[in-house]
Amino acid sequence: MPLSSEIRVVHLTTVHRLRDPRIFYKQIPTLQSAGYEVFLMAQHPQDEVVEGVQVIGLTPTQGRLSRMLLWKEACQKIKKLRPHIVHFHDPELILLAFWIKKRLKCKVVYDIHEDYLMKNKFPENHIVRLLEKIGFNIFDALIIANEEYINFLGSYFEKVFLVDNFPLIMHDENKNIKCHKQENVIRLLYAGVLGKQRGLEFLVSLTMEIKRRKLPWKMVWAGMCINQTEREAADEQIKDVVEEGILELHGWHTYLPYDKISVEVDQAFVGLCLMEPHAWWPIPTKFYEYATSGLPLICTDTPVWRDWVEAHSLGAVVPYGDPEAVIRLVQEWLDDPNKYANISEKAEKAGKQFTWSTAGAVLLAAYRRLEGEISSLSNGQ
Repeated sequence: MPLSSEIRVVHLTTVHRLRDPRIFYKQIPTLQSAGYEVFLMAQHPQDEVVEGVQVIGLTPTQGRLSRMLLWKEACQKIKKLRPHIVHFHDPELILLAFWIKKRLKCKVVYDIHEDYLMKNKFPENHIVRLLEKIGFNIFDALIIANEEYINFLGSYFEKVFLVDNFPLIMHDENKNIKCHKQENVIRLLYAGVLGKQRGLEFLVSLTMEIKRRKLPWKMVWAGMCINQTEREAADEQIKDVVEEGILELHGWHTYLPYDKISVEVDQAFVGLCLMEPHAWWPIPTKFYEYATSGLPLICTDTPVWRDWVEAHSLGAVVPYGDPEAVIRLVQEWLDDPNKYANISEKAEKAGKQFTWSTAGAVLLAAYRRLEGEISSLSNGQ
């Protein structure tokens, strides 16, 4: 079997940003640590090493049709690199993956970040699913980010590796996480990308209700609002609460680095996930991030989320659009520190299951299997 250092890997995305946490901070460093030679091909002005990652830049562009024009550029650069494995992350690249598999004779890995069929964007979702079903026959491995996606994989199960999008442990594991939440300023945190579907309107209404009641609390939004129209509309609503210090914005106009989000998680009293209650939401990464810091969770009441929260006893659910329900819960935990501490302890205990070291081991298992197949081919077996 060839050494891992002899295996060249290209992670390919035309959709995700360069520092996508799952790709840039989790998968690639894990593979590098195991000895694989890894390149990241993504939209970027130039070829360079970024934070230890060898980046092959694709011409920055916007829009799906424009991104499709990057296929030729990507093919030319992949051909020059002559990788053993191409690991791609976007369903719109499935057709390109067919070409890569046929012409370059390398292993192809498809990473399913989310189940597009459940997004109910007809006909786009059904086109994606059709392409996926065709692709499943030729892909050498399927990496899925959530066990919810297993339902549609059927007979392809032997190719499937569940690599949960668990967080890196970036906070100080030795500090007493129960004490740092009992400070004078009560910080209610939403961590992650912001937008309408992700509960931006609910967060605004909650912030305004905190102001109206003159509560000594602070709302913290740690993440970017990608949609400019939604961001500008929210700017008009939140201008006063930002100036008054009731709301802190970290990111907002730009992506917030992963370690900066971790700092905000460590300083918060409660973690929020108040997204619109769609049935297709899987378990968000922020649930795991909150848990690893022992941070009690308040989230929108959806069946999947309610079952998950109740199973681990690490928070509570509220009706979507009901800021009073959130305030009642926070006040209840403030009035009963023992109850809050109990929830925090259970969150921390559950969080020990949700670390990237566990998910990363599964990723390596998938690559070891591919490495064995590559070795067999090179030996003429």
